[in-house]
Amino acid sequence: MIVSVSKAERFQYSVSYIGIPVTKVEITLTSNNGLHTINAKATSNGVASAFFQVNNIYTSYCDSNFIPFFYKKSIDQQNLKDNKVLKFHREVDSITVKDNIKLEKLSKFAAKMPIYDLISFAFTASKTDTLTKSFSVVSDFDIWEFTQSYLREDYIHTAGKNFICNKYQIRMDKVYDNPTEQSTDLLTNNLFDEETKLLVWYSADRTHIPVKMKFKKFIFSVVLKLQKFM
Repeated sequence: MIVSVSKAERFQYSVSYIGIPVTKVEITLTSNNGLHTINAKATSNGVASAFFQVNNIYTSYCDSNFIPFFYKKSIDQQNLKDNKVLKFHREVDSITVKDNIKLEKLSKFAAKMPIYDLISFAFTASKTDTLTKSFSVVSDFDIWEFTQSYLREDYIHTAGKNFICNKYQIRMDKVYDNPTEQSTDLLTNNLFDEETKLLVWYSADRTHIPVKMKFKKFIFSVVLKLQKFM
């Protein structure tokens, strides 16, 4: 008899742009018999919701090491509707992309495994204990190499407690620029490019919670910060 062992962790984040709260992100990590499902929902928040509506859902289905089998994104924001499913073919080192809105023929391209989507990457990167490590990451059709390097120990007060964190910098290098036309949503494709400086803070305890992310491009910054976890 197979006994199902399931647990769920929930994280709530605020997203601010040049210091102004614009979006809230709720992430649920469900683990069942060594498999993980990560569901992230982004909705517009506060004053920003009057000007720019956002209701985006990202879901990653992963193995015990957060390497994904499938990645789904459903984008419903003011200037864009998008619905895609990425399937990771580990046995032949490739990815297929199905566009559920355009209903076009499946797109397929080579991708050396293991490779992560942007949601599963956040969790697998937080668990690493090496000073420098590189990850292959796919964003719809493009493939990136993210190199995460340890900077120092840091302290962040948020979600009602003081976190001792390990602070890292992530360099993003595009290794495959797919010619397929791509949409740009608020939280994923829009933030990742080679000109963006990305800093991340993971809790230094056994949970390795992603506490804060800071995307900086030119003089502008987008900050994702933990508000609550359960």
